Amino acid sequence: MHEGPGSGGGGPEGSSSYTLFIGQVRFETTPAELLWMIRRVSGAYVCHFESRGAGCYIIHCRSETDLQLIRGIHKRVLFDIGGVWLARTAEEIDALCEYVSLDAAVLSRKAHLPRDSMVVEERKADLSTLSATRYSSIKMENQPQVFMQYSTALLPQGQDLPVMYSSYPSYSTPYTSMYRPFISQVPMPNQPGLPPPPPYGS
Repeated sequence: MHEGPGSGGGGPEGSSSYTLFIGQVRFETTPAELLWMIRRVSGAYVCHFESRGAGCYIIHCRSETDLQLIRGIHKRVLFDIGGVWLARTAEEIDALCEYVSLDAAVLSRKAHLPRDSMVVEERKADLSTLSATRYSSIKMENQPQVFMQYSTALLPQGQDLPVMYSSYPSYSTPYTSMYRPFISQVPMPNQPGLPPPPPYGS
């Protein structure tokens, strides 16, 4: 296992109590893209993670603060063909839930996308005892630059997502769903991190 940037001298052992389960991640998402996305939308660092297959991960945070920041994006992120959608307000969260219940399952079958928004939960004890679990770790420092480039041929009504990728993956504005768009069509800022989103109310 490898320490992440800014993790100090504690290492994985020191961060073992700050663990979370993440699910509903797109299969094709690379480790670098996932970890950069978490940093971009929550402002938190991930020290290392364990791949559990099927779009699921156990992540290890460097502090309680980072753990709470990542928990704050529970049910706020939906992986799509061209990037991710981020719900920042209570109204956008409600609309995201509506979209998932009405549209996401259909597109999931066509494009092999997650059927639900990204789940961030406390790690359950039984996850550590799963048999035949694939384990992987990722070195966080000196990551190569990555680009998220996905086909948009399967979008509803044949629409394309705007491309706003630079040296690291940036995230698309949403296409207009057959029900209603739900994310503010404003590009993500270029700063390396964002302030934490408003508290998520379940």
